Amino acid sequence: MTPRTGTSGSAEAEFLALLDEERRALLSGEFTRLPELDRAKQACAMRYMAQPVRAPALLAALRRNQRLLGSALQGLAAVRSRLSDWERLSQRMETYGPDGQKTGIGHGPTGKIHRKL
Repeated sequence: MTPRTGTSGSAEAEFLALLDEERRALLSGEFTRLPELDRAKQACAMRYMAQPVRAPALLAALRRNQRLLGSALQGLAAVRSRLSDWERLSQRMETYGPDGQKTGIGHGPTGKIHRKL
């Protein structure tokens, strides 16, 4: 996205359009677009901050996207945790046998989980 120049009203409209584009990227999981959108938002924010008037719609859009970003980060943390659990389980798992003794099952030379019947 390339920043546009224009009047103060267009700076607000451009900022709202960028925030809407960021929202769509977050909702569709296109996280690779976020750095590009962030650069465009920063440039637009500099132009917008030169205006004396602040729009409530812009503040609402900023808060909405902040919540979406927070939720995306929580989701990524949950995925990271889940993958860590899978990795830990693929290395070694302990269970109890029919005699009540703790038994370890886990990777051998191939690194695969062995099923114990």
